[in-house]
Parts: sequence; structure tokens; C-alpha cells
Amino acid sequence: MPWWGLDYQQHNLFADEKARWQLQIHPAPGQAVASWQDVSACHLFLLDLYSPGQHPEQWQDPLFPLLSQHAAPGAVLASYSCARSVRDGLARAGWDCQVHRRAGWRDTLVAHFLGSSEGGNG
Repeated sequence: MPWWGLDYQQHNLFADEKARWQLQIHPAPGQAVASWQDVSACHLFLLDLYSPGQHPEQWQDPLFPLLSQHAAPGAVLASYSCARSVRDGLARAGWDCQVHRRAGWRDTLVAHFLGSSEGGNG
């Protein structure tokens, strides 16, 4: 976020004037349970982690259950990581995953939260 001219670690809450929407940026590792304590009913996740093949530690539990626990019903998740291990982890946590492919573009993972038996909100 340096291009925004803000220190995103101190200014991570943005909202419109009538508070119809709110954007929170959480730069902490997904597995850091404490970083999720103020997060509830997220409608959109942009999962921007490194490759699970090169950085598997970023894609380990409790990441997938935490995403589900804090997802609003029908939440959407997007990521450039389309790895099978990521899709399987999300599916186990109640997400329906689809890989979108377009010629000349990078593949994109899009997942919709369906709910889970692991304590999600769905």
C-alpha cells in the first residue's frame, strides 16, 4: 500500500461517508489467530500469498478454517494461487473453488463460501 501514501499498518480501516462499506487490510500471516480477533462477517477475501510450493508454511492450517470462521454467508475469495493443495484446503473448509482461465491472463482462483462443519458462519 505504499502507493496509497499511507502506513497501512496504522491506517487499515477505510469506509465511505455513509458507512455502507468498510475495507480492512490485515497484513498479518493468515495463521496468526490473534490477527483475526476483530474480524467478522467478511464478504471478500483477496488472498495474496506466495506460492504454496515455495512457501508451504503460509498455506497451513489454521488458515482455511479461519477464513471460514470469519466469512459471511456467500463470501467470495480470490487468489492467483490455483494449486491443488489450496483448492483442497478451501473445499474442506466449506468453499466451492473454481479456476478461471483466460488466454493471455494469469489463472485466477475464485471460491464461494458455502459453509462448513468446521465452525464457519454458513
